[in-house]
Amino acid sequence: MYLTYEGAGLAYEEHGSGEPLLLIHGSGVQAATRGRTTGDLAVAGHRVIAYNRRGYGASTHPSGA
Repeated sequence: MYLTYEGAGLAYEEHGSGEPLLLIHGSGVQAATRGRTTGDLAVAGHRVIAYNRRGYGASTHPSGA
């Protein structure tokens, strides 16, 4: 999935249902590198939202950055 925020396109994934849990990756990696963690947390009863920060994976930088 994809959304636009402050001029940047942010790619994200959602898995599961229940209490929301936002996963934010560190520098040098992207949301896809979480592997089984996302699925394991979703099975444990969470709505897991994992997104790629600006400039990582399929997310873009805002115009002029």
